[in-house]
Amino acid sequence: MDGGQEAVKRDREPAKKMSLNAWREEGERLFGKDPMAWKFVCPVCGNIQSAADFQGLDGASPEDAYYNCLGRFLPTAESREAFPGKGGRRNPARPCNYTLGGLFHLPGAIVAGEDGKEYSVFGFANEEKSHG
Repeated sequence: MDGGQEAVKRDREPAKKMSLNAWREEGERLFGKDPMAWKFVCPVCGNIQSAADFQGLDGASPEDAYYNCLGRFLPTAESREAFPGKGGRRNPARPCNYTLGGLFHLPGAIVAGEDGKEYSVFGFANEEKSHG
C-alpha cells in the first residue's frame, strides 16, 4: 500500500451503521427534503457532490452520488486517479475515480436497507464543508 492509501485509512473514522430511515432523516436534517440536494463526500479525494451533479453524465445516475466519486463519469482530463501509481493522474483539485465497489472499501456509513441487506455509502458532507 502506498503512503496515500495509508493516509486515507489512518485518518478515517469508522463507518456509522444506521437504518435507512435514520439515514434519510439525517439527509433531511442537513440538506432538506429533496434528496437531489443532499451532499456526500468522497472518502478519498474529499470531493463534495450531490445527486444533481450526476444528471446528464453518460452512464451515471443520481444514486451514484453516494457510491461513486464524480470523477468516474468525467472525461479523463477533468478527473484524477483515486490511488495514482507511477504515471497516474494526480491533480488534487479534481474529483477522483473512486468507487465503493472497488478493491479499497472506505464507506462513510453502512445503511441497513428495508430488504435486510447492508449498503455501503459515502458519508454526508458536513454542513460547514457543503456551504463552501
